[in-house]
Amino acid sequence: MSHLNIDELLSEEERIPVKFLVEGQSIGHLDANNESIDLPAQSRVEIPLWLSLGFLKKDMVKFELPKHFQKKMRDEIIAGAANINLKEFSFYFFEVGLKMAESMEDPDLRKHLLKAFAGDRFRDLMVHSLSSWNDEVSDYAQNLTNLESKIFKEGKQTSRDLHDWRIKRASLLRASNMVGSQRLASATFGGNGSVKSAKF
Repeated sequence: MSHLNIDELLSEEERIPVKFLVEGQSIGHLDANNESIDLPAQSRVEIPLWLSLGFLKKDMVKFELPKHFQKKMRDEIIAGAANINLKEFSFYFFEVGLKMAESMEDPDLRKHLLKAFAGDRFRDLMVHSLSSWNDEVSDYAQNLTNLESKIFKEGKQTSRDLHDWRIKRASLLRASNMVGSQRLASATFGGNGSVKSAKF
């Protein structure tokens, strides 16, 4: 039985621009400026990704990349992705971008998505998630995309769990040392407080 992925469903609700290659019968309502029941060929509209993928499989539409996946953004990514607020363009920046790159057979887009995710941006994500588990990092976290936010939360929880484990382990070691000391004292002095003879 397959399980629904909420993030995948939400990411596919993102609207993207498409150009209809053929007339769309009975879908004229997709264009608010269209008064016909049908959608004329060459019409440009923005529709949810899940719907555009269905039309794409039937060769009814052609994807037109959102601005945040076009050349200007790709150049900015090459210049330094760590300083770009990708969430400002799309909370599901990477999920949507990868689906579009796959559907459009665009290896260059995939390459730039990887460039945006890795490098300094990923290093900063790891630093914040693993070394600031007990610090206030809301200003940093609020600018993360969905994928980055999930990694950040996992890293922060892992760091917190490790910290708690170290405290617990230290506590167990202290308890073990105390038990050992009590046993040594009991063996040396006896249970009634008298000193036992010891050979040196």
